[in-house]
Formats: sequence, structure tokens, C-alpha cells
Amino acid sequence: MSEKGDEAVLSEEMRRFLEEKGAALVGFADMSGVPGCNFPRAVSVVLPIPKDIAAELKVGPTAAYREVYKDLNKRLDRIVTEGGLFLRERGYRAQAQTLDFVEKDLDYDDHSNSLCTEIPHKTAAARAGLGWIGKSCLLVTREFGSAVRISTILTDAPLECGQPITRSRCGSCDDCCRACPGGALSGKLWEEGVGREEIMDIWACSEAMARVCRERGVEGAICGKCFAVCPYTERYVGG
Repeated sequence: MSEKGDEAVLSEEMRRFLEEKGAALVGFADMSGVPGCNFPRAVSVVLPIPKDIAAELKVGPTAAYREVYKDLNKRLDRIVTEGGLFLRERGYRAQAQTLDFVEKDLDYDDHSNSLCTEIPHKTAAARAGLGWIGKSCLLVTREFGSAVRISTILTDAPLECGQPITRSRCGSCDDCCRACPGGALSGKLWEEGVGREEIMDIWACSEAMARVCRERGVEGAICGKCFAVCPYTERYVGG
């Protein structure tokens, strides 16, 4: 069997395995040239936020969203952990980017900290062709808008990569910018190479999330208004 044939077989086996574990979207990305990435490939895994939960976020964060948010993170950690094991059992290196792993060096009390993980999940997802970075600075997918949680496996497995998306497809829409309670979004259109700080003020976002949660009696610091109003999210919720 040719090398390309081997790649296709492994890619299909990996996709099927992850979907059986619960993944809604799976993509494979070429990570060549990504700063700080020591693996040539990435596997991107997407889970959607339930439609009813996403719809409620137009008003503000809810306790139900908080629970779903935590549950989806746990499910993603399980899926990518099992996916990493799947690849290692076949002789490849694989690092599951679980929540504990990617956030181990973040300090949420240090305002000199960018609160940016070394290899953002949305970088891998965009390179895998699953979506683009919106004016909300979140991944926007065609299927679910930004009503998603995502995770990643870094690997050297020879997977067939998707066509990367390197530019925003948000156009002139600025619904998320106008909805942001912290005024944290600049409205700049993303393209590959644009830094997060050009699109959003992470600390204004973080402080606004904490404030709106206090106002609504919700534990933690979450929001979701920016992605709830996204036309792609609305299409998913209303579909």
C-alpha cells in the first residue's frame, strides 16, 4: 500500500474512533511553522453546546451553561486522552492537550500574563479547516457557529490534513463586538499571523465575565454573549 494510502487509512480509523467516542467534528492539521509546536500534526476535536443553552446566552450567562461548559470540557479531556492513547498504541507520539495540561502555567491573577496557551486549540482547528477565528476571537464553525468547545491532540502521526482556513469569513458583521459587555473586541478581521491582542483585550473580557456572572448570580467567570449573537450560531440554534 502506498504511503498516501496508509495516511488515508489511519486518518479514517482515527476519525471514526473519535466520532465513536462522541466527537461532533474532527479535523487534522499541518502544524508546520506554528511557533512553539514540536509536533508536525494536530487532531482537532469539536463538541457543540446544546441549542437551548446557547440560545439563552443572548441575555447572559446561566447556571445551566456553567454546568454544560464544565461537562463538555470533561468530555473533551476524555476524548483527546483516549485519542492520544489510540495513536501511541500504533507507535506514534501523541500529546493530548487536556485542560489541566494547557492551563498549568496560566496565572489568572497576574495582569502581565497574556492568558494565552502555547498552542491554542483554535489554531489547530483553523489549520484543520474546521472554522476560522471570528471578531469574537473564538473559533467560528459552519455547523455550530461559535457554540462549541474544542480540544487538540498533537502528534507525529501521518494524518491527511484538511485545507486550512487562513482568513476570517465574518465580513462586515460586528454583532459580537456590539454585544460584548466589556467592550473587549476591536472589530479587526482575523487572518493567519494576527495576534489575539489585536482582536481583543483579554483582561477587559475576563473582568466583564466575572462582573456579569456576579450580576446574574452565576458561579465563576463565563459569558457567551458574543457567540450567542453570531449569525452562524443563530443558524445552528434555529435550525
